[in-house]
Amino acid sequence: VLDEIKNLASEQSPFLAYLHLFSPHEPYRPRKQFTDIFPELEIPFKAPTKFSTLDIDNDHILWRRKTYDEFVADVDSEIEKLVNALDEAGVLENTYLILSADHGELFERGEYGHVTRLLYDAVVHIPLLVIAPGQNSRVDVHHPTSNIDLLPTLLHIAGKTAATDLEGRILPGLGGSEESRSLYAIEAKECSAFGNLKDGATVSLIRGEHKLIYYTGYPKRPDTFELYNLKDDPDEMKDLSTLDTTTTAKMKEEMLDTFESNRKLK
Repeated sequence: VLDEIKNLASEQSPFLAYLHLFSPHEPYRPRKQFTDIFPELEIPFKAPTKFSTLDIDNDHILWRRKTYDEFVADVDSEIEKLVNALDEAGVLENTYLILSADHGELFERGEYGHVTRLLYDAVVHIPLLVIAPGQNSRVDVHHPTSNIDLLPTLLHIAGKTAATDLEGRILPGLGGSEESRSLYAIEAKECSAFGNLKDGATVSLIRGEHKLIYYTGYPKRPDTFELYNLKDDPDEMKDLSTLDTTTTAKMKEEMLDTFESNRKLK
């Protein structure tokens, strides 16, 4: 990765590089110096749901989580080397470096990994780190964003105008504002590419501090909604769908309207 970026930078012309690393994907294989580096954590037990497809022993899940954390730390150390080397080579003087992910990993409710029907935050809450040219101090932005925001942000940085039909927004701190918005995530691996989401999918909608999860089309499972308050209950332990019926109804209406409007576009 370092050689590729340095070669591109040496051409003295603008460049865009998309580099997708396999690690820390499964199988989790941290190097020896990263094993057993973390203290044992007290992690709340979360029982499998009716949409869990696995039923793995909790001790085994916690062992996998430990190994995954160690592997992430291993990869993190390599990213540190990369950033330092790019800085020393002068590449970061006029280059934006963005680090993100395509998904998280789940270690709860009888399941692990990301091949799951479940869309709890462990799967959808991913890192987004931006190093801007000339940046010499850390800035934390506590505002929900999405990977769909990367394209309009990159266009803005390059001085280009984004297409009007892009759903993403310019990221806060890079020219955008912290506007309230609805953020969706979809799990639809069981659907045909030529079918629709009603063939078996899970959809989550995050708006403000609330998150609505919708399971639809799964065989022998009725359509189901779950509601969580991510501020008060970040572990998503207490389903509020039958307790906070007002919020559930509003978010359910928004989600189903979005479903319908996208169906009509096709």
